[in-house]
Amino acid sequence: MNPKKLNIGSKDIISSLPEALSHHILSFLSTKEAALTSLLSKKWRYLFAFVPNLDFDDPLRMCADNLYHQEKTELHRSFIDFVDRVLGLQG
Repeated sequence: MNPKKLNIGSKDIISSLPEALSHHILSFLSTKEAALTSLLSKKWRYLFAFVPNLDFDDPLRMCADNLYHQEKTELHRSFIDFVDRVLGLQG
């Protein structure tokens, strides 16, 4: 195996993108997909919070009716905390 090819694969190219380009890329994703990009690198950790249109779907509207009240309460609290953190990042 060629060692030069291994080095190319380990290079973090996505972190070297200009911030404006990163924001542009994220603008094509749903809020949920954009939030998942926070796992790509430290630079991308909070970028999703600055996309121009944030669309939050309440998970309780989409969950099954067979969840217990406590599970629904915990899910709702987790969702509210997530929205609060994202909005807090925007200043």
